[in-house]
Amino acid sequence: MKLFSLPYLAYSRIITSMNPIEIESKVEGQVSTSLNIFRSDRLIVYKPYWITRENFLGFNGKFLCFVHTNTTVDIELVIEFIKQWKNGNNTKLAALLMSEVPQEVINRDRFISEFDAKPWDPKRRERCYIYEKEITDKEDVVSDLSEGLDFERDDGLLATINIIPPHTLFQFFVWHKRFTVAE
Repeated sequence: MKLFSLPYLAYSRIITSMNPIEIESKVEGQVSTSLNIFRSDRLIVYKPYWITRENFLGFNGKFLCFVHTNTTVDIELVIEFIKQWKNGNNTKLAALLMSEVPQEVINRDRFISEFDAKPWDPKRRERCYIYEKEITDKEDVVSDLSEGLDFERDDGLLATINIIPPHTLFQFFVWHKRFTVAE
């Protein structure tokens, strides 16, 4: 595991082993969106109070996770992030996970209306999303998305928005493989 600091990070450390990056400490000052951390395959940020709109929308990796999100993002920014993916050509993104999001972000009706999202259809995708090993470093990590809301991009990529209210957890998954076993 390699530890290093950037001039933008005061009292901070970035933990990285090759591509996964975890930022666990306080960050002060502006952090440029052009930094490689926003293009890493896996970026995990604890207490991401320093993340700006530009940082969030500029993420161009596979897996983005905010832990203890609180007021860092609002529903408008989450919708903008998803619309940017939907209207763009990013085929790399696999998942956005945010814990402890504000109550407004777990508004299912808003996501249904914004994306014409539909309930899970077992003919269109599997019930559970299986994480790629390079995202989790573990085998057989899954999320049950049977309560998720699905919508499709023009190029056929399917996405699921999953909201877990009691835990104020927000999940957004892109299905690069809708089924693990050919039918």
